[in-house]
Amino acid sequence: MKVTREALKVLGLIALGLVCSVFLDWIGRYDLVRIKDQYYSYLIVFIGWLILVFPAGELVGHFLRSWEPIESKRLGLKKAGKFIGQIERTVILIFYLAGSLEGIAFLVVAKSIYRFGDLTRDYRAGENGKDEGGTTFSISEYIILGSLLSYGVGLVGGVIIHLLLSNLGLPLNLTP
Repeated sequence: MKVTREALKVLGLIALGLVCSVFLDWIGRYDLVRIKDQYYSYLIVFIGWLILVFPAGELVGHFLRSWEPIESKRLGLKKAGKFIGQIERTVILIFYLAGSLEGIAFLVVAKSIYRFGDLTRDYRAGENGKDEGGTTFSISEYIILGSLLSYGVGLVGGVIIHLLLSNLGLPLNLTP
């Protein structure tokens, strides 16, 4: 049910993009904008960002729920991982579209260094350190899996947006 709802959100965002493109075409006919193609580029990047941050983030969260620790006895903000993932995917998209793969590498390294303290502690799932299957599960595996999924989704989203812009012949330089 939740996957269907997220798919409908994606279709709604694509429909919003089509309505906006018709509006931009109408504005272009009356010469109200100077560089019409640049606005189409902005529109594609904006709709792609919305899809990447919200529906794709929900799908990543849905995928991770099957490996979520039963109970971790650590303090933390409620839904902080979701917000961190949204920021990660946004920053990765910005770095990718700017052509700065070094920035993405820096983000991965910076998060790894920051999380090193959490990953070296021995957090375990459940009261007895056992998950439902009877095997020991470390929260660090869950954090690493979530981070890698978020990075992967961000990169794939950036590649798709880049391919879409280049195949439509739209300018890749998104600076005004």
